[in-house]
Amino acid sequence: MLPYFHLFGLKIFTYPLLMGVAWGLGYQISLSLSRKSHFTLPYFKLFTFGLFVCAWVGAKVFFLLTIESSFHSSRNFWMGGGFVYYGGLVFVMPYLYFFYKKMEYPKQYFSTLIPALMIAHGVGRVGCFLAGCCHGDLLTNESLFHPYLIYFPIQLFEAVLVLIPGLYFLVHYERFHCKLPLFYIVYYSLIRFTLEF
Repeated sequence: MLPYFHLFGLKIFTYPLLMGVAWGLGYQISLSLSRKSHFTLPYFKLFTFGLFVCAWVGAKVFFLLTIESSFHSSRNFWMGGGFVYYGGLVFVMPYLYFFYKKMEYPKQYFSTLIPALMIAHGVGRVGCFLAGCCHGDLLTNESLFHPYLIYFPIQLFEAVLVLIPGLYFLVHYERFHCKLPLFYIVYYSLIRFTLEF
């Protein structure tokens, strides 16, 4: 794939680069929707920074629990691939609950995170594709389309399947905002279950 490229003599890893873009998009989308909904949120920048840290650590911890032990010692673990989505989600949940209970974030605010999460998730999955991890079954030993597309590009299918509804809900947020958290949990679970098989 394209796990890294060089720019002005620097080695840039595509996966963390696109994850950074994804987090930036997610932040701006959530901020825009919260302003549109007239939510007053104390410590919003701290809140989003904490989300990033919890998700990153959780994704790495779950990866360490599910992969060969030797992989974490390589630089690729820290700068390339090596994230488990559900790990990030699990670590973020208690953090969200803390801000809901202690900082009194309105429950309705968390609906603004769903379009942001879906769009950011789609962008992150493109980075996963470029890193060359999490691919599907072997399709062929040769490819007429691209020398790397010999595996089923599961990451790109997942990216499309979360990006399209994410963009739709962003445009039609007012219509669906109450149903978004439950929809996302059920929808993504079905997508992931289907794509894994």
